[in-house]
Amino acid sequence: MAERPPIVLFVVVVVAVVGFIEIMNGLGWMGIGPFEPGLSKPTDLGKEFWDLLILAGGLMLIIIGLISIVIAILAYRGSSFARTILIIVLLLGVVGSLLSLWSTVAIVELVLCLVLLYILFRPDVKQYFGS
Repeated sequence: MAERPPIVLFVVVVVAVVGFIEIMNGLGWMGIGPFEPGLSKPTDLGKEFWDLLILAGGLMLIIIGLISIVIAILAYRGSSFARTILIIVLLLGVVGSLLSLWSTVAIVELVLCLVLLYILFRPDVKQYFGS
């Protein structure tokens, strides 16, 4: 395996921080869901349905965050699988941000995804991941 280029550490840190933010976001969703009275959206479906939906959304964000952290660890170790997953996720991020360009957050996401994709396709980074 080739020596780890320093720029790979940047990618790993960004992915790990995003994973941590997703976990915190999921915990926040779960906190305002069924455990906080008055924040549910009662409709014909009932309060319990919305509480369950918010709880499931929070759990999904926590799972995505944990997967992001695992991918960051694998990328740090030079796994070609991690690089492939990162490329797929970043391409989906580019498409998603292009579909919502009216948002400032989407523009920042687009720039970040494109920078990370550029890094992942640099020759020294490709060599590190064994691609």
